[in-house]
Amino acid sequence: MIVAVGVLSHKGKVEQYDYDTKAPKGHLRAMMWERPIQHSIRPDKTNPGHFIGGIVLPYHAILERAAEDASLDTSQFLACAPDEARAQFSYASEQVSHGVAITSLLACKP
Repeated sequence: MIVAVGVLSHKGKVEQYDYDTKAPKGHLRAMMWERPIQHSIRPDKTNPGHFIGGIVLPYHAILERAAEDASLDTSQFLACAPDEARAQFSYASEQVSHGVAITSLLACKP
């Protein structure tokens, strides 16, 4: 499920774990699985509850409305990653190709 779409504004370095400098020669070393990522989405200070620099889907507002209206089918408001791009959405958040980004944005239709 897609909850927001923004632009990658910074991708940090891939780093090696800190090791004891006295480790024996040939000691196995490994890289961290994660790296710092920053995106463009920020709260709009002039319009509380809104965002700039990307799209944040209003799932909380939909759930609030559904609590008042039992006939509202919330599944109609879900934006899901395209099946053909499943590998690019394999983790909680991802940087995807331009084509997949466009397809994903189209999934965010009203």
